[in-house]
Amino acid sequence: MRLRLKEGLKAGREVMVSLTPPGYGREFKLLGVVVWCVAASDGTQVAGIRFDTPLNFSVVQDLGRQSTL
Repeated sequence: MRLRLKEGLKAGREVMVSLTPPGYGREFKLLGVVVWCVAASDGTQVAGIRFDTPLNFSVVQDLGRQSTL
């Protein structure tokens, strides 16, 4: 997964990413490792994260849904 960050992370660092689909009360917490991180032109950082456990299809669908709120 590619994430935009305020600060850079070193490759190899373990991270926990918390994802909450729009309009959905349940939070998905995923452990992963930073694979790469580079500076973006707008001053932010962009990092690639490899999760220890792949996201299952239903979670990906939930994350892609628009909020109905």
